[in-house]
Amino acid sequence: MNADGNYLDFGNFGYDTRVAMRRNQEPLSAKYPHLSGYSAFGSNPIIFSDPDGFQYYSVIINIDKSGKGTKLCVVDYTNSKKGYGPKGPGVEYQIHDERQKNSLKYGTIFLENNYGVYQGSENPKKYWEKPDKNGNYPDDYSLPPIDEQDASAMQHDKDYDKVGAKGIVGVLSNKTLKADQNFIKRADEVNRKYNNKINDKITGKKVTENANDASQYSKKFFNIIDFPKSNDNDNKETKKHENKFIDYGPKY
Repeated sequence: MNADGNYLDFGNFGYDTRVAMRRNQEPLSAKYPHLSGYSAFGSNPIIFSDPDGFQYYSVIINIDKSGKGTKLCVVDYTNSKKGYGPKGPGVEYQIHDERQKNSLKYGTIFLENNYGVYQGSENPKKYWEKPDKNGNYPDDYSLPPIDEQDASAMQHDKDYDKVGAKGIVGVLSNKTLKADQNFIKRADEVNRKYNNKINDKITGKKVTENANDASQYSKKFFNIIDFPKSNDNDNKETKKHENKFIDYGPKY
């Protein structure tokens, strides 16, 4: 029985305010046995929210009064009907900071990459850990990639980490040439599977057009970037190709 204020429709689920529970069972509840299948907002609607019902992942973090951060849980929505919500593909972080006053305690960070979870410059971060002296948080590779192309991008990032490469300097360094070449080979494999309707090894389904487009744009970007790497000590050559990075970089 519904009355004004008793029922809220979030599109992907209905919420009964009288009992603070969902009307329908969470489709991914088996992954989170510590929560009821009918619970919503992590069983704490005051602290946490779930406005769209799904993103790729929602990471719930608590910062205690001493400043120690804890990752409470990760909600995985990649197997839902659309795979992500209206905000777009990305990773959402909901942070409860006990050090702040009430109005500032609850913050949300949304990272949207160029493709999937890992392809682009907005990689998942360990916001529950301490940042470095420049305010940068460590990368978080614990979130599963959404498909084979995304997994390739994650491996590419790890390969850069192995040689200590970061930012535009790392992209233009000859130290990352091998990582880029391996990434291009994997992009060709994604393209081959797409053209021949072969299943993606992560999803078990046919490679999507979006995944193929992401693989080929990345290949184009790194083919351009890799040319001057043998001239890495030549400042003029590096500067010349920085302009190409600006043109293509945000999309790789």
